[in-house]
Amino acid sequence: MCSHSSCDSATTTCTVSTAAPPAELRYEGPREPPPQAQALVQTKDETGLIVVWTVDAKKLRGTDKVAVSPPFKLDGAEGNSFKMMLYPMMVNEKKGGASFKKAKGKGFVQLKCETVDEDTLGTVKVSAAVESGRKDSTWQNLLDEEVRHNFGECGVCSLQPKNEDDHWNFLKAVDEPSQTFAVRLQLQPVQAMS
Repeated sequence: MCSHSSCDSATTTCTVSTAAPPAELRYEGPREPPPQAQALVQTKDETGLIVVWTVDAKKLRGTDKVAVSPPFKLDGAEGNSFKMMLYPMMVNEKKGGASFKKAKGKGFVQLKCETVDEDTLGTVKVSAAVESGRKDSTWQNLLDEEVRHNFGECGVCSLQPKNEDDHWNFLKAVDEPSQTFAVRLQLQPVQAMS
């Protein structure tokens, strides 16, 4: 007997229509273009600078030990160039034990200040999230709170979740059609060095 509501109970087999829906029910409007790999988009709002880096998901299937974004600058920190860096979680101490492939796409995010001008750069508030890059997607945010980091003292800020068992799941964030994912940082200078 068939369990479809359109079939009568005496029927032992049924045929389910796979025809396209009528034209009035199909969405024919503009489609959102897929995210482009290695694109870096910067926007400003009242909370500071938002940087979204779209990453090629091929990195997650290979033996790469790091993925590095194109450089970007932070307003209020002139002369300072930043890069986002993604690292895989360490699976084992053997050769290749710290690759995205071995880590199954899990890892952590670092923000590196490539050129530190101590006169213009001090503490910066940083928050991070990972997702597919589509407008309707949900961001993974594993940080309990934004991180405050003084780049004048140390040029690298690690955005690893407080719980060491947690890692960013980059693979889970992959947009299947474009085979990309996005990392978003929100940065706001708190104080400049004096």
